[in-house]
Amino acid sequence: MKRKKLVVISHTEHYYDDRQKIVGWGATVNEINYLSKFWDEIVHVACLYDGKPPRSSLPYTNENTRLVPIKPTGGKMLWNKLNILSNLPETLREVRESIRGATEVQFRAPTGIGVYLLPAFSFLFKRKYTFWVKYAGNWAQENPPLGYRFQRWWLKQNLTKCKVTVNGFWADQSKHCLSFENPCLTDEDISKGKVIQSGKKFVPPYRLAFVGRLEDEKGVSRIIEALKYLDVSLIERMDFVGDGRKRIEYERQAESSDHKTVFHGFLDTRGVRN
Repeated sequence: MKRKKLVVISHTEHYYDDRQKIVGWGATVNEINYLSKFWDEIVHVACLYDGKPPRSSLPYTNENTRLVPIKPTGGKMLWNKLNILSNLPETLREVRESIRGATEVQFRAPTGIGVYLLPAFSFLFKRKYTFWVKYAGNWAQENPPLGYRFQRWWLKQNLTKCKVTVNGFWADQSKHCLSFENPCLTDEDISKGKVIQSGKKFVPPYRLAFVGRLEDEKGVSRIIEALKYLDVSLIERMDFVGDGRKRIEYERQAESSDHKTVFHGFLDTRGVRN
């Protein structure tokens, strides 16, 4: 029987922890840990960074899972974007080697390396595996960055000839694009949440929380702006759990609001404490 091998290619951030063990972005690693029960081998081709890992990082829990590190690429500045091209040969080589013997391959878009990896999977790499793309960004974003716009266009045209999973349900959705909500919560998490919800009383003043990456695309700036128009007596506190490059800017924006806002940074799944 053929050994089942899943290869995941993404821009997920990985680090070495204090014990020199590889850890990665918690939501993605948690998902792969779950999937590792269904494959004999999982290879994750993703970015390895220097520095201290954020508190949201988790280790891989099964020995059948391994990381193939690639250099981080992309960013806001021009020189950051240029390293997407300078690292192209090495990234293509690592991906080509990793997909040897794969039975399934998943590419997670949009990301800087997607600008050339999507064409590579369309025309360069021989496909002896099931290939699909998970588009984790906003499928209906009106003004995405140029690289993201290109990747979305490429996928909409089905030039990779594969299934594409997208978040949400959209009008005139192509048959090869499948609506698939992010699997961040397990059935156990959902059941536990329903129990907690049933015991809560939703009366003012409310305590609100945002959990996720702190970025405009997630709506953080809109939340802060909306708070300015809400009666102070309605909101006890607004908690932001997560981090991002614009965190300091968001904290400054929140200072202009009369509402109490707390930025916790990354936390583990035990949640926000008082």
